Amino acid sequence: MDDKLIVIIPGITGSVLRHRDEEVWNLSLSALSRGLTRTVETMDRLRLPAGIGDEEPDAEEALQPAGLISGWHIWPGFWAGSGYGRLASILGERLGEVARVMPFAYDWRLSVRVNARRLGHFLDQTVDRTRARDVTLLCHSMGGLIARYYLEVLGGRDGVNRLITIGTPFSGSVKAVRMLAGDIGLSLGSLAERLTEVARTFPAVHQLLPTYACVETDGDYRRLADVPVPGIASAAVADAVLLKRQITEAIARNANPRPYQLHVFGGKEQPTDNAVRVVGGTLRYDRRHGQQEIRGDGTVPRFSSVPDGWPDDTDASLFAARHSGLQSNRRLIDQLIDKLTGIELGAYMDQSISLSLDVPEFVLSSAPLPIVVNAEDPHLLLRAYVQNESSGPPVQLTELIPDGHGGYSCQLDVVPGTWRVVVETASSSRQARISELVVAA
Repeated sequence: MDDKLIVIIPGITGSVLRHRDEEVWNLSLSALSRGLTRTVETMDRLRLPAGIGDEEPDAEEALQPAGLISGWHIWPGFWAGSGYGRLASILGERLGEVARVMPFAYDWRLSVRVNARRLGHFLDQTVDRTRARDVTLLCHSMGGLIARYYLEVLGGRDGVNRLITIGTPFSGSVKAVRMLAGDIGLSLGSLAERLTEVARTFPAVHQLLPTYACVETDGDYRRLADVPVPGIASAAVADAVLLKRQITEAIARNANPRPYQLHVFGGKEQPTDNAVRVVGGTLRYDRRHGQQEIRGDGTVPRFSSVPDGWPDDTDASLFAARHSGLQSNRRLIDQLIDKLTGIELGAYMDQSISLSLDVPEFVLSSAPLPIVVNAEDPHLLLRAYVQNESSGPPVQLTELIPDGHGGYSCQLDVVPGTWRVVVETASSSRQARISELVVAA
C-alpha cells in the first residue's frame, strides 16, 4: 500500500458517541421514529455543564467517539445528514490500493478548539503508526473548522499535504441562530424546548453562529456582536467571533505560501436563510441579503462556504446539492477523487443538470407537503417521491408540474414519521437527483 493517508473528519452530529458500553448518540431515522420519549432521553444524556467552554468534560459528562455515523441521522430543527458510509465506501473502492482511508470521530458537542487538539494527538499517533508521508484531511461541515484551527493555530500545517472542505461554514450559519433561539420551524411541544435547552450547553453550536453582517436593522446589516438578538447569549457570539479571529490572525502570521493544498467544495442554488431581523421581540429569517437572494446548500450560504480572504468563489467547486447530502453527492465525490489522484477535470460536468429543492423541514401530516424545484432547463421531466429511512421502494411517485420558466412543483401526502423526499429526472439520458429529510408530525 502507498504511504498516503486520507482522514475523514465529519460535521456536527456526525460521530457516534458512547458512554462506557452504552450508545448515547446515533440518532438515526429509525431511532427518531420510535417516539419522542426516547429522543428526549437522548438529549438529556448529551447535556454538558453550563460554561464548559474549552475544557474537557469530567467522567460523567464525557462521551467516547465510536466511529462515523453511516446512514441518515437528524437533530430535529437543526441538522440532518446522510452519514459517511457512501463517502467512505467509494473512497475505499477507488483508492483502497493506493491510500489508507481512516475516520476521525470526535465529540461534536465540544469546542472546536478541544477537538482540534484531539485531532493533533490522533494524527501524531496515526502518522507514526502508518508511516504516512502524504496526509489529506477530508472534512465535512464543522470538521473543516476543526482542521483549519489545528493547521493554522496549533501549528499542524507542515505535517499535512492537503485540506479538503465540503460545506464548511467558514463564516457561520443562520441555522445556529435558529437552534439557539428556539426557532426550529415547527412546534414539537416539550421536545422543542428540550432540544434548544440542551443545544445551548454545546460550545460547538455557539461557534457556528454567523460572524458576517447578518442582522438587518433599518435597511442596513450589522453583526450579531453589535446587535442584541433574543435568545442568543452575548458570550456565545463573542466565542464565535474569537474563534474566527484566532484562525484569520494565525493565517496572517504564518509563512506564505501555504505548505498544504486547499480544495473547497460547497453547495449552491438551494434556498438558504442568511439573514435575520428582530420584529416585535421575535426573530424573522430571510433568504435575501439586501436586494439579492443569496443561495447556498440550504444550511450554509454560498459565500460562507469559502474561507475568509478569498475575493470570490471562483476557485471553489460548487454543486446544486443540499448540505445534508453534499458529502454523499456522487459528482462531488468524483471530482474530489480527481483532486486526490490528479485526474484531469471536466468529464463529470458534461451535460450536467442542477436542481434547486425547497421543502419544509417539518410539516403537519394533516396538510400536503409542498415541493418546489427550480432548474435552468424549463423542459425537464421531473418526478418526486418519498422513501423511508432504509431507502425502501418509492412511495407516492408523482410528476412535478412545470411552469414553463424553470420552476416545477407538486404536493405529496405524508403520514407521521421521518421521510427522505427525492426529486429526480425521469430521463435516462440526462440524470439529476436531489433529496432532503422531512419530519411529519
